[in-house]
Amino acid sequence: MRSVRTFVGIDFPDELKNQILEVQRSLIENINRKISGIQWTPLERLHLTVFFLGQTPVSRLVDIRMALADITNNCEPFELKFERPGTFPATGRPRIVFLNVADTSGILHELNDKVSNVLAGFGYERPKTHFHPHVTLGRMRRGRENRQNADIVEILRTTNLTVPPPSFIDELTFFQSVPNWDGPRYEPLARFLLQVKPEFPF
Repeated sequence: MRSVRTFVGIDFPDELKNQILEVQRSLIENINRKISGIQWTPLERLHLTVFFLGQTPVSRLVDIRMALADITNNCEPFELKFERPGTFPATGRPRIVFLNVADTSGILHELNDKVSNVLAGFGYERPKTHFHPHVTLGRMRRGRENRQNADIVEILRTTNLTVPPPSFIDELTFFQSVPNWDGPRYEPLARFLLQVKPEFPF
């Protein structure tokens, strides 16, 4: 059975991606002086993951798209607020550097719950970890984790940064992750406008 690697997420307009890239550049300038081995996320792969499916049978793509459309037809657009970068894990030897995202309205968490519940019906398990909205800025290359990485936390704390202004989100995207020699390429399989359709009396 043919399958593709997929996830549900929020794509950003180019202007916002460039603003996020400016945060990343400031970090690169400071982090790369002390630490090597971080693979920084290129502009075209900047996004926010809502739910990662992984390998998905092609035969299920249409049904999943329809299920996601039902969710987004009853979901208000919302605002995201960007905060200072952090790391996963927060202590010890960080493996991921990310930009924190605050869900000020709570709608993003509601959207995550709805998507998780719907996809459970297709056999996809909810993540065991709590949903933490973020944008991945960089990852440590495998085999390069070392004690120096703990310095990243201090660099993130002391680097002077200007985070992007709050952003209005009105779309959800169903992505395919296509393997490529220089890293995955994220291709939209479907885009869904966030909207609350009016109820008409019968």
